[in-house]
Amino acid sequence: MPWSSGAKPPKKAEAVKAFAFKARNPFEEKKRAEEARRKRDQEEAAACFADFFAEFADDEPKKGFVRGGVVNDDIFGEDIEEENKPKRKKPKSNMEIFREKLKREQERREARNEARRDDGNVDLRASDSLARSLDATTPTESETTNLYVNNLPTTFKEDLLAQLFGVHGPLASVKIMWPRHPSEVRDNLCGFVAFMRRADAQRALEKLNGALVEGHDIKTGWAKAVPIPPKPYYIQPEAVKEDYGLPFNAQPLKPPPSGRIDEEERAYHTRHSVVRVQTPADPAVRQLIHRVIEYVINHGPHFETLLIQSIERDPQLAFLTAFKSPNHVYYRWKLFSLLQGEDPDSWKETKFRMYEDGPWWIPPGMDKTGTSSRSHLTPSERDELENRLQNMTTERRDIGDTMWFCMMHSEAFQEIVDAIEESLTMLETPISLKVARLFLISDILHNSTAKVKKAGFFRLQLQSKLENIFYHLHLAYRAITGRLRAEQFRKHVISCLNVWQQWTIYPRDFLDGLHKIFHEGREDQASNADAGTGPAQDPKIVEEDVDGVPLEDEDEDVDGVPMEEDDDDDGVDGKPLEEEDDDDDDVDGQPLEEE
Repeated sequence: MPWSSGAKPPKKAEAVKAFAFKARNPFEEKKRAEEARRKRDQEEAAACFADFFAEFADDEPKKGFVRGGVVNDDIFGEDIEEENKPKRKKPKSNMEIFREKLKREQERREARNEARRDDGNVDLRASDSLARSLDATTPTESETTNLYVNNLPTTFKEDLLAQLFGVHGPLASVKIMWPRHPSEVRDNLCGFVAFMRRADAQRALEKLNGALVEGHDIKTGWAKAVPIPPKPYYIQPEAVKEDYGLPFNAQPLKPPPSGRIDEEERAYHTRHSVVRVQTPADPAVRQLIHRVIEYVINHGPHFETLLIQSIERDPQLAFLTAFKSPNHVYYRWKLFSLLQGEDPDSWKETKFRMYEDGPWWIPPGMDKTGTSSRSHLTPSERDELENRLQNMTTERRDIGDTMWFCMMHSEAFQEIVDAIEESLTMLETPISLKVARLFLISDILHNSTAKVKKAGFFRLQLQSKLENIFYHLHLAYRAITGRLRAEQFRKHVISCLNVWQQWTIYPRDFLDGLHKIFHEGREDQASNADAGTGPAQDPKIVEEDVDGVPLEDEDEDVDGVPMEEDDDDDGVDGKPLEEEDDDDDDVDGQPLEEE
């Protein structure tokens, strides 16, 4: 026994107590389970909190080709990262890495352009247009709220300019370009006025262009977009909402004569007041609010609490505690709207009460005209697409840039697909350019499952065009004279078909049909050519393919045609020598049999 060497044996009471069963307390067990669940939720929220800030960090992304990375689930379709497993940090998607890379390249490009502008008058309109297209958060020409004002009186001041334009809406910034040197003094001034909303800027442009101000006929026009601050720089005094102390800065339907609401009347005025929701004019602010809402919906209120605690670390999140600011009002309404099951792009515009005895909420209006007009590219966007298709290379960056442009304009999918088809049906196009455009189709198909509005229509629209595209690829393949170049082109085309089969984008029978069209052409074209009657082929196709010479007469120069079918065996490398008995005298001297 262990206590035989001098140790004291345990007492009987202690031994009995050690083997006694403890009484179960359901209340304690429930309390421990709730505490464990609360701790687990906090840990998950903390992990998602780290992911949220890592998303907006300035880490240098890995350099690599974005080969059809799928845009992941996103409530709003604006950002492209997936957070399915909040317990551990997931690496960024290829699309997100590529987008960050483009942003950094854009910043470097803008810095170079500024230096070039200082060196001389260089036309940088094309590069500026390309830079704007690479960043979805940068306001484009159709979204800018900045106006250029020319021919102002020399006695004009910025406060007078603000009063002149402020009647049309809140202003984001006002600036007059004063002469820096006596030699730059003119009899007029110019300046810039930026509005908080595009509609206000449009109205001011229409009203004040050509207006007479102190004897000067001022001229106004659109200027380059500028960042929009969270709060307006100038608001007309009569347009400022008075703070009555109601929730979310609600405005009473019948304001009290004294301008102040007593405590005993607060409940009445709260119920008989309205909160008007305004969509943030700055796309970057709007995107940030949408991203926060997505995280809060997916990971619960613990995540929102962590964000509020980190406002000092990131002032951009100050809207979470600025309960009466327009941005917080929009955040609160959008979060409530999505939790009620409404679509991110369409919602009820009728007023409602968010909670019992609360104020009426009036949602913002939907841009019905904007959504209908986006089904077609603007002239500048059409020119940019054609320029991209004409100057594409097989480099990864070029293909990725063009694919990104197509996905960002996915609502005009039909026009984009038609342009791609047209670019691939011109047989005089260089082979390398055809391969690049085929790779572009492959990337678009891979991203057609993205949570981007109407991105899935790319797959359906391309399916109706691929047979014609592969027939013209077949014609281009037959027109290649070099065997090595032809084989390389064939491998590129077949590799795309094999990848599409692995992705299960289209049915197997459809892909087999494309494979057959590429190698054999169309049956209707072959039958017309054999019969020699009717419209056998498109004249333009024949002319572009072989410069007027029928393909049947040039089979010996076309890769892919069996050698045994050639009529002129003399010029075919690899022909057995023993079959050329008629031309023995011309083959390397005397025949072997006579030696």
